[in-house]
Amino acid sequence: ANAGILLDTVAPVLTSVLVADGATFTSQLSNSLRLVGAGADLLQVTIRDTNAATTTTGPLLAFQTDNIVTLPAGDCANGCKRVEVVLFDAAGNASSTVSDTISLDTVAPSAATLTLQGGAAITNQLALTTSLAFSTGATEAHKVALGEGIDCAAASYVALTATSPDATHPVTLSAGDGTRSVTACLKDDAGNIATAVDQIVIDQTAPSGVAVRVANGAAKTNQTSNAVNVDVPAN
Repeated sequence: ANAGILLDTVAPVLTSVLVADGATFTSQLSNSLRLVGAGADLLQVTIRDTNAATTTTGPLLAFQTDNIVTLPAGDCANGCKRVEVVLFDAAGNASSTVSDTISLDTVAPSAATLTLQGGAAITNQLALTTSLAFSTGATEAHKVALGEGIDCAAASYVALTATSPDATHPVTLSAGDGTRSVTACLKDDAGNIATAVDQIVIDQTAPSGVAVRVANGAAKTNQTSNAVNVDVPAN
């Protein structure tokens, strides 16, 4: 009887490993793991936490380009979560190890405050200055969105200054007198959000019912110096 076997000495090729689409930070333990490779039947993932000095190697799984990886708990800002991937073919040939690193940040930015119009309680202006105070650091806020009735999850963010406070983000309120509330949404690189709120009274209505009386309202006077009274309504 004749027996045959296929000789395969060519290893699979793994060219790219991306955790959370290549993000530097994540706020989630469960993240996407996208692979670019060829000639593979199986894959194996090893997760290293360089801060905690732990290593976890998973089982052999069927090769696919889109996967999910679960990171070990423990926040860090130094790319401490290292995800390594090796591909295998049916003959047991292994690719080179390719890895990606990511930092885990599950805590919202701290010490965020918003001050409108220099801390004024009332103003007749709709275009207001703002001052944003915040903590600085790799895991603190780097972006801001602010306005009346703002939805932090759907808002468009702009960069904060590198140092606190940041007074470069004026806000324009909608027309109308009354007490107004402005919310500042401060976001870190992992997507965690902290909010700060300040209120101010808008009053653009001129006083009405003002009466001026000279010489107590007399029609005539023989004096060159006379009292002038101004009657102003209580509101």
